[in-house]
Amino acid sequence: MAKFKSGDLKLKTDQKITLGDSDESTLTFDSDTDTLEIDGDTTFRDKLIQGPNSNHFCTTYLLYNTTTDNTQTELFIDGVSSSIIMPDDTTWAFHVIITARRTDVNGESAAYEMKGVIDRNSGTINVVGDLIKDVIYEDTDAWDVSIEVSTDDNSLVILVTGENSKTISWTANIEIVDVTG
Repeated sequence: MAKFKSGDLKLKTDQKITLGDSDESTLTFDSDTDTLEIDGDTTFRDKLIQGPNSNHFCTTYLLYNTTTDNTQTELFIDGVSSSIIMPDDTTWAFHVIITARRTDVNGESAAYEMKGVIDRNSGTINVVGDLIKDVIYEDTDAWDVSIEVSTDDNSLVILVTGENSKTISWTANIEIVDVTG
């Protein structure tokens, strides 16, 4: 893994850096706005090493999706189908902030915070203890959020419920602290 310090990396207009193993995610300098833009999935993972064989991680994910009715809908890394898959023999503590905003008219909004712990041992994934959910703010109590685990693909699932005839954009920031071993 390449490590950079301030001043080491200089991008000129239209130059890209590939992030990961494919061209699906890139870092591009936008000269019009003088900003760096990440194109593709936005997942950040830092491996924190406490010894030669340590497996301690901290990962941040950005998930999103849109609802137009009151059907429970999953948020995804790419907004379509990419879930957060949990490795076997792992414990995760997670903290989620979800923001919602009606985008068709009116500008209604909401914000939620959730926390919890999940384990995956010998191929079985489970919620450990109680999940904590706080409603920070919501313009309408018809909207809702929840967390589940999927035994189909061993993933952490963030679910949102909107409202009929309202287009609502949902974004979740998920921080996961995990130990594998």
